[in-house]
Amino acid sequence: MTPAFVPYDVAIAGAGISGLTCAAALRRAGLRTFVLEADDRIGGCISSVQRDGCIADGGPQTFAASPHLTSLFATLSLDDKVLRAKTGTPWFFARGRLERAPMSPPAFLSSPLLSVGAKLRLLAEPFIGARFSDDEESVSSFASRRGGRAVVDAIVRPMINGIFAGDPSMLSMRSAFPAIVDYEKRYTSVFVGAVARRRNAPRGPRRTPLALAGGNAALIGALGATLGNDVRLGVRVTDVVLRGANVELVFKDSTRHGRSEHESESIVARHAVLALPAYESGRLLAHLEPEAAEALGEIPYEPVAQVALSYPRNATENDLRGFGFLRGDDSGLRILGCAWNSAMFEDRAPSDRTLLTAFLGGSGDREIASLRDDEIVAIAHNDLQRVLGVDEPPSVIAGFRWDKAIPQLSLGHAERLANIAVGMSKLPQMTLIGNYFTGPSVSDCVAGAHAAAETIASILESSGAKGHTAR
Repeated sequence: MTPAFVPYDVAIAGAGISGLTCAAALRRAGLRTFVLEADDRIGGCISSVQRDGCIADGGPQTFAASPHLTSLFATLSLDDKVLRAKTGTPWFFARGRLERAPMSPPAFLSSPLLSVGAKLRLLAEPFIGARFSDDEESVSSFASRRGGRAVVDAIVRPMINGIFAGDPSMLSMRSAFPAIVDYEKRYTSVFVGAVARRRNAPRGPRRTPLALAGGNAALIGALGATLGNDVRLGVRVTDVVLRGANVELVFKDSTRHGRSEHESESIVARHAVLALPAYESGRLLAHLEPEAAEALGEIPYEPVAQVALSYPRNATENDLRGFGFLRGDDSGLRILGCAWNSAMFEDRAPSDRTLLTAFLGGSGDREIASLRDDEIVAIAHNDLQRVLGVDEPPSVIAGFRWDKAIPQLSLGHAERLANIAVGMSKLPQMTLIGNYFTGPSVSDCVAGAHAAAETIASILESSGAKGHTAR
């Protein structure tokens, strides 16, 4: 067989953070890998816009430090670009004022966000027996049972808005926060488990949120550079066909909407990775594994919009020191919260400006997906006027919106993942990766992509099925 007809080792559909990280790891392992992406750029929801001396990030505003992420930065020679936030303290806006978010057991007991009665109820948490039932429980049910209803309303709901843009009564506690569930099972108390974890944690500098000089684009650019020419943009995978031991990904130009005359193209590989949203992977697998496809299609997503606004440095009444704030239940705000970008990282705005990124949408405000850009800006500015007292109109640096932004690890998620696993076990030449497995954290996506790459490399090595090594 001539080299032109030797299939790729791996073909990846999707060039978001999961697909790019997986591709980079596979190429480092010497596997010939090709990436297909429907958009005209790589990175998925992760991007950066530079305007008027400001750097606005689409998607995550910071990264949580983790061994996998640290290793990725080192591999990509990004160590000298890593920035540590001046502070990672989050705030809540509740009852008309900003209050520091409680981030430790003692902080919960001293927080003005909770009444004396709520704190007394919280003090009883270590004496409440553990629940060992395998029946699934929502985040709000778990938090209410362990700490009382007031904790759900004052603390849990704003945090869930900030992480998932979701509804804690619909999210699965076991899927979204397995470590906290484990505290109850191991220590019969979340409070005792949290204290034990802090006591047993390795000593060292306190973990603070990370970012990269130049914004998210620095990470995406470095990952993209590892692909060389083995990436095709503007093409949407329309079908997956099994060709004996190989897989064929059929794709069409996604930039010519409504034109059916252009022909399909395809790529053949010994292994295929679908690094796509759950619903897109479900669409492609419907004819191969209907039950897995159905489970993928059942994973809900919520819409999110982001708008990055710049103000004069002295335009706010508050001295911004922290990560930003989340909306309390009784706040009267429409925005979910706001990141104080320039308060965390000096390179995000000129010295005489402040950069703020507001978040809107989620399960309680799906209408946001249908609003005009200027309406979103007006909502964000009005809410920031109320919270921070900004007294000048903003300069709009960038806006981002996604109709299906964050996958919800809702009740029944573990069962859905089990059904997906059963279906994919029948397709050993295919792998699924993405943020719908364990949540939207970039660190978790990187870890999952690395694990998938190691497994794929092992499968191909053991089968002796290895094409040309990557250049």
